[in-house]
Amino acid sequence: MRCSKAAIMLQDRRLADKIIKEARSRGVTLMQVLDTHVIPLNTKVLITSRSDLKEPTHLTPVFVEDFTSVRAIIDKVIEVNAGKKKIREVTISIDPGKRMGVAFIADGVIIRTANYTDYNNLISDILEFANIHPTAQLNIVIGSGAGEYRDKLIEKINQQFTDKSINIYLIPEHGSSHHGIKIKIDETAALTFHKRFRKKLRR
Repeated sequence: MRCSKAAIMLQDRRLADKIIKEARSRGVTLMQVLDTHVIPLNTKVLITSRSDLKEPTHLTPVFVEDFTSVRAIIDKVIEVNAGKKKIREVTISIDPGKRMGVAFIADGVIIRTANYTDYNNLISDILEFANIHPTAQLNIVIGSGAGEYRDKLIEKINQQFTDKSINIYLIPEHGSSHHGIKIKIDETAALTFHKRFRKKLRR
């Protein structure tokens, strides 16, 4: 994941602190400001609220009231810094098992990776990621191994996404734990499935 940065201008100190903590945990650098005029020209994104932004700015505003979590706010910052202002396709790549490795991807940009042991938490996060990209095509890529866990996961997804158009793909798992990225093995496998999924679409 490439280096990302943004400015933050919020009167709500409690919320600002939560956003800064989330950003730091994901390697995103935030510059706290009281005025947009002090923001460096090479900064693209401003995290703020509609009430805090008093005048037009050259920055792309990320309004906190448009998101349901601080994690989703930082997701958007990463997308904008990657040049992805309007997302056409989101992909959730999952390595099924007792511990599920997951990669959240928007138009080919890895937004974040995570591990889950609870299906409901995973489904909730997939729904949130899908809902902040309402016009994007949603693809869910699942490793074909761990049959019992895989089938239960697919069942849970189908139960929750009855009103959304989604594509579910099963991808072979052979060799998926060797990717060369320094993250947890389950997350690495999820990223490998995404690569195989992209190759499959190009055929």
